[in-house]
Amino acid sequence: MAASPVTRLSDDQCWALLEHERFGRLATNALGVMDITPLNYVSWDRTILIRTAPGSKLLQLTVSPDVAFEIDGREPGSAWSVVLKGRARMLTNPAEIVEAERAGLRNQLATEKPIWVRIEPSEVSGRHFVLSDSPLPEHQEPHAAPQYAPQYAAPQYAPQYAPHQAPQHAPQYAAPHAAPHPAPHPQSTYARHPFA
Repeated sequence: MAASPVTRLSDDQCWALLEHERFGRLATNALGVMDITPLNYVSWDRTILIRTAPGSKLLQLTVSPDVAFEIDGREPGSAWSVVLKGRARMLTNPAEIVEAERAGLRNQLATEKPIWVRIEPSEVSGRHFVLSDSPLPEHQEPHAAPQYAPQYAAPQYAPQYAPHQAPQHAPQYAAPHAAPHPAPHPQSTYARHPFA
């Protein structure tokens, strides 16, 4: 039997990716209204920090603080995704705000976002995918992947992310507190676009 092309990432690997990236998607569900917001973030002390302004996003987080947060990436032959679930909390303690300011969060959309929000995780999970470039055979359903996918030994293809260390394919960015304004990931397809 062929090995699965999907590999589960460890918690440390998930956090290494969360620490390396700077762009993600926040999913909220307030009063039955679901929403997904792309935004800049920074991982700090194994939590997620974002900035926002008074408006619908802050109202959603106030009404229903349970959220999900996702990042992902793709390279030739592989892709990965990390999903974090937790509770969002607006920072009001001056000491917490001072600490958050040290995290080096950079919003790439030039709008004022004076309010800090911290997402404290309850769980984090990640997957690494080995992709197949083989074309679909005629008359085959798109999801019948095993019939044409190469016989991968998935673990040896999974990137060996270590905690607090950028993936091997990425530039060696310094830790967030040492580099307040890190450059966006050169592989990211979002680097050309403004962020919320």
